[in-house]
Amino acid sequence: MPYKFLAIKKLDFLLMGSILLFVTLATILVPKIINQTRAELPTSIPITFLSTPTTVSGTTTIMVQTSSALTSLTFFVDSTQTSGQSGSYPGVTTDGLKHSFLWNTTTYPNGVYQVKATATVNGQYSENFITVTLANTTSTNASPLVITFLTSPTTATGATSIKIKVNKPVDQVNFLITATGIEQTFAGTLESGSSDTYFFDWLTTNFPNTQHKIKAITRVGNETAEQYILVSVQNHTTTVPALTIEFLNPPTTVSETVTISAKVNKAV
Repeated sequence: MPYKFLAIKKLDFLLMGSILLFVTLATILVPKIINQTRAELPTSIPITFLSTPTTVSGTTTIMVQTSSALTSLTFFVDSTQTSGQSGSYPGVTTDGLKHSFLWNTTTYPNGVYQVKATATVNGQYSENFITVTLANTTSTNASPLVITFLTSPTTATGATSIKIKVNKPVDQVNFLITATGIEQTFAGTLESGSSDTYFFDWLTTNFPNTQHKIKAITRVGNETAEQYILVSVQNHTTTVPALTIEFLNPPTTVSETVTISAKVNKAV
């Protein structure tokens, strides 16, 4: 019995010693492992914009530089206005330090935008941004195609010139004339010395005296526009009398050779 007690005591002593040794090693090694792991984790990488314009237009290059080489970096364009638009662009780099993208600002409406550069490396997120204002000049070609009639008579007689003006260069202009039982198209002619005025000469005597719809149809690329006026043709007409014949002193009885005379009311 005493030997058994001594054996148990010895086992307890060995177990306690093992636990103390484990705790001691853990106390020494774990902080070293933690510190080493922390040292291996990268810190946030600074991103610096190489230019910080306040106003941009047209096509412009946005470039940043990082303190350490990165394989990828993304640019985000976000409007500060609810009516604006957003976009993202991968950064282009040749050395991993300078990253850029070519921004065609004409595809965005004018306004205030935030341009942000972001990168994530081993779970570490970095970003930087600038705020710019887009101030592109509004192009006439971007406006809707509009037709204005320069001549809009309510009545027409004889030869009448119909003229329109467009607000930007067009590829084609046609005039369509319609009335009951009538549909005829005339090509518009560019007025000499002008870049926006088109016309056609309408010989109304070839059309009946009634109301006609004259529609101007213009096209530029895939965009078309139409506008019309109503014109009443009122040409004077001459009534042509019917051909009549009148006998002159017609005889009631005749014999041998007799001359019978008659006259007509117009040349025959």
